[in-house]
Formats: sequence, structure tokens, C-alpha cells
Amino acid sequence: MKEIIAQFSAEPSQALQNNETNPIATEILSVLSGAGASIEPLHSGSDDPRLGRYFIIRVPEDEKAEDLARRLRSLEPTEAAYIKPHGEAP
Repeated sequence: MKEIIAQFSAEPSQALQNNETNPIATEILSVLSGAGASIEPLHSGSDDPRLGRYFIIRVPEDEKAEDLARRLRSLEPTEAAYIKPHGEAP
């Protein structure tokens, strides 16, 4: 399983955080659904609006992660989307 860290603009981020429906958030969720990916806030419970714009996306099939990150970056509300590198051994 690969993880993508994504940052979205304020409006869709707020909708995603609050499980609200809006056209921009729906478009993001549609792209994720097509890849079988899940999304959750990276800084869950934070009151800082800047941190609320970051999400972790889990992609069950490693080979789909790069394509999904590229597709997310092509969406207007996406400010960043990159595959989280694997941690290094101590």
C-alpha cells in the first residue's frame, strides 16, 4: 500500500474535513474512488486551517499511486500531491 500526501485549496479541504458535498470535493472523491483509494485528514482534530488542508490518501495498489498523484495534481484545487517515501530503517 502506498500513501499520497495531498494539499488542497481551502474550500474543498473544508468540505472534505466535514464530509460535506460540494462539486469540487465530489470531483476529488470521484478520482479517488476510481483508484480504490481512501482519504483522511493528515492532522485530524487540528484547529489550524492551514493544517486542515493536508490529507493522506491510501492507495491499495502500488502501481496506481503515481497515476493517481498525477491525476490529483491536474485538478484545479490540488496545490500538492506526492507519494510519501518509505521510512528508512534505523
